[in-house]
Amino acid sequence: MDADWALLDRDFYVDAVMYAVTLSGLYLMLVEGADNEMIRELGRNKGFPACEIVHTLAQLGVVRYSGQRWLWCGAPPDPRRITRIDAVRRWVHLVPFCEEALAPWKHVADDMRLTDSGQEMNTFLIANINPSTGMRWLDIGGGTGDLARQLSQMGVDVTMLDTPSVIARCRTSSSSSVRLVAGDVLAGLPTGPFDVVSAVRFLEEFSATQVRQIFHHMRKQLAPNGIVCVISSVDDNTLWSKLFAIEVASTSPKGRTYSVRTLGILAAREHLALMRMKTHGPYTLIVLRRMTLAGRRKDRGTMQLVEY
Repeated sequence: MDADWALLDRDFYVDAVMYAVTLSGLYLMLVEGADNEMIRELGRNKGFPACEIVHTLAQLGVVRYSGQRWLWCGAPPDPRRITRIDAVRRWVHLVPFCEEALAPWKHVADDMRLTDSGQEMNTFLIANINPSTGMRWLDIGGGTGDLARQLSQMGVDVTMLDTPSVIARCRTSSSSSVRLVAGDVLAGLPTGPFDVVSAVRFLEEFSATQVRQIFHHMRKQLAPNGIVCVISSVDDNTLWSKLFAIEVASTSPKGRTYSVRTLGILAAREHLALMRMKTHGPYTLIVLRRMTLAGRRKDRGTMQLVEY
């Protein structure tokens, strides 16, 4: 998983995990051996995702499951790296936190990260969809607007939806031919019909119920032969996807990462059928279309989703 896919770089994620493991007491617990209920209880008491972190530690190769207990089997956390993270924490607390002062820096950092990682994803998406002149395309959560600008230069009629603050930043850099719409995706989408509705690395910010709602809005605005294109991570099981999921959970309490299977079930519930999918590195492109009447009848009796 490329570092640009995540919010932070890999080394920092690993150091942050080790810092959380040490300060929470999870490390000492694992040295002695802990069962799943002990770990869940620690997580509840300390208010952090202890179970998810233990599974991350297993993929890092420092814990193993044996005899119904999790045991630390690797080298101890590096004291220098632990104290380095703690030094950051101390410096952060030297001055009062000010969201307004930090916001511009966060916006620029996010834009840089999304631009770096988005170039490859946009190329991947365009190569597999083959946009044509006059095609009507709605990009949801377009962020920096790079995809919208690239599509516009290809003669595509592009509409981009995002939050008011993001749209305000995009107005200074987007092509005048891109229609920028500020709004709430959960409240509805710009009026179609659209030949393509895309959501690139966007659904992670929402709960499963909200993703269903977004799929519902997408289907309503599709042209008769239109398609929905979603780019997400390959699955929930790689180490970097799990680290990304912890970060998503800390910044978007209702969000999570989704496996292709789960997205397919959520889409089917809103009468969107999986047309095709293609994986490229850490990204998976999922293409959906309106479900046929026969498909709806089949879905009604076979698909189930347990939300958690």
